[in-house]
Amino acid sequence: MNYYLVLLQAKQRGINDGLTYESTEVYSPGDLVEVPLRTANIPAIVIQSTCKPEYETKAVHALIARQVLLPEHIATAKFMSEYYCASLRSTISTFLPGNNWRQYSLQPHVLLRDDYAGKVTAVQKKIIAIKDQLPLSVLALRQVAGITSGSIEKLLDQGFLIPTKTSRIKTVQQILIPTLTEQQEDVAKKLNDTRKPQYVFGVTGSGKTEVYSRVIATALKDDKQALVLLPEIFVTEHSKERYCRYFPSANIVLWHSKMTTNERKSNWHAIRSGDANIVIGSRSAVTMPFCKLGCIILDEEHEWTYKQDTTPRYHARTMAEYIAQKWQIPCVFGSATPSLEAWHSMQNTVYTKHVLPNRYGTAGLPEVRVIDLNATYTSAFYPFSDDVITAIKATLQRNEKVVLFLNKRGIASCLLCTQCKRRVISAVTQLPLSVHRMRSGEMRLYDQFTQQYYVLPQRCPHCQGEELRTVGTGTHGIEELCTTLFPNTPLWRIDSDTLKASGSIESMLYTITTSGSGIILGTQAVVKGLDLPDVTLSVVLIADIGLSLPHFRASERVFQLLMQLSGRSGRHRPGQVYVQTFRPEAIEISAVKEHNAELFYTQEYALRKAMQYPPFVPMIRILFRGNTAQHDAKAYTETTKEYIQHNSLECTILTSATFFGGGTVWQCLVKGDNARLVVEKCVPHGGFIDVDPLETL
Repeated sequence: MNYYLVLLQAKQRGINDGLTYESTEVYSPGDLVEVPLRTANIPAIVIQSTCKPEYETKAVHALIARQVLLPEHIATAKFMSEYYCASLRSTISTFLPGNNWRQYSLQPHVLLRDDYAGKVTAVQKKIIAIKDQLPLSVLALRQVAGITSGSIEKLLDQGFLIPTKTSRIKTVQQILIPTLTEQQEDVAKKLNDTRKPQYVFGVTGSGKTEVYSRVIATALKDDKQALVLLPEIFVTEHSKERYCRYFPSANIVLWHSKMTTNERKSNWHAIRSGDANIVIGSRSAVTMPFCKLGCIILDEEHEWTYKQDTTPRYHARTMAEYIAQKWQIPCVFGSATPSLEAWHSMQNTVYTKHVLPNRYGTAGLPEVRVIDLNATYTSAFYPFSDDVITAIKATLQRNEKVVLFLNKRGIASCLLCTQCKRRVISAVTQLPLSVHRMRSGEMRLYDQFTQQYYVLPQRCPHCQGEELRTVGTGTHGIEELCTTLFPNTPLWRIDSDTLKASGSIESMLYTITTSGSGIILGTQAVVKGLDLPDVTLSVVLIADIGLSLPHFRASERVFQLLMQLSGRSGRHRPGQVYVQTFRPEAIEISAVKEHNAELFYTQEYALRKAMQYPPFVPMIRILFRGNTAQHDAKAYTETTKEYIQHNSLECTILTSATFFGGGTVWQCLVKGDNARLVVEKCVPHGGFIDVDPLETL
């Protein structure tokens, strides 16, 4: 009798790390089986063989499919579970998203039978037309040939098609790598080193994508797959077109959360079977079940969106490092503004640093002008200064595009009572509600932390006064100002309100790239890796948003946003950047003005070291939610402090209500070299564990 630890599809407390079943059959890690649980048979993944337990076990009911996941995938899920203190069930689910694991049964590839002598039908002619692309999986054939699964099954029964286990991964015949500069060529030659991660530290517009393409080409020539990770869904759609220029015969697929269920299922099978040569995706693509992974590229490494904010709270950078080491393949990170963690790794040669100090081709870095809002009159058009208005009009007259950045959505920052001078706040978070205009034109209050909309009150909730007015501004409000200042000018607003689905993303990108002059307005999405040739002016409307937050990463985050936004301008023709700020002397502003990232990193790195914050010491965040959050957090703190003192450990624990939790969310920050040991010994029952947190507000 054989015994196996299996992980069930069912989400139930107490079984999230697996159950043991018996079988006379031999199974391997990654096999999909069916096992009894109470009165039903449930799909489950085999994790490993194990010893006979002391208790009675049930038998595996049936095999569903072999090798749905590879041993490498199982090992990765185990690593994620151990490192991030998450259940194995939650980490396996990143490889098998959704609640129907049966859909991941591997379908056979099919080939055209050479000696078929029957009558050729219209459906068969469609397959003959694409025979050079065979073998393909059933899902891929359905898409490429434009036929139904039923037709394919019928052709298999007739013998026109025959099943095969052969993977379709083939050498991509047509690769059009652009000519590289001498600096790029020198860097590209060194990036296939598999001994440790390689980091391309290049200014915005330095041609990192072209350098990455050389690494991808090497993987494809070796009949392997390539993974390209990007921080935003909007950028993945934009980047697919760029990579299609260099690899026109490759099968490039996307992976992100805005895809439909059918798209995700189809692309999952394409990745697992090998039909997909290149996968371009957001964070979750790092745990796709590649069959022959050849390289990992993680661009814009500094972005916070690479950190998952729900269980399992993994960081794509850490997972990419592990997976690359497991597969013994190149792992390449890149950014003009590295995270402090990556900077620390480069300083300590954990990563190999490669510098690209110049822009690609003949393009130069844009001129950066700083506008002191303390000394500038903005009249009724706040936050537009006269200089910015003049610069925008001149850019539009040259038939060029402008990018406007404001890190806040909505019509206005808040609704203010002019009688008691108090803002209308959320009952949940106790923070001001912003004002949004709905598609119907109706104005609503919006809580960005609970995603709830509320009807605008007629009276002030505090004093019952009737004089309520909107103050401040968001991207919606800027959009209205632009229609007044720049009438008849095309304007594209890019924020989470407009990017609701994959189709809307594609449509907006097409419109922007095929239009003449216009204004691109948005929040963080507009600073993340967009390469639009006609953009010659970038404007940061209010650079100070975020600088004063009580967060040890606030300075780093603001600097990265400003530097990246400046990089959207002048990539293909001379450009300008305007930064409007109330703090022109801040180091973040000075470094951006001088295009001097090292200036900022030298100061911030020394400050983090002096204050003993990450990356110099490990940190783990414990979150408690609900009406008893304060009590639970303080009780955990007392228990943990006693353990630290009793064992003389180098560790501290800081406890507070979160900035946005309205008193119902409390956090404990365990900081020090022994942080992991402390959390493992002092298990936070009822708390959520976040290892290496980015958010501590």
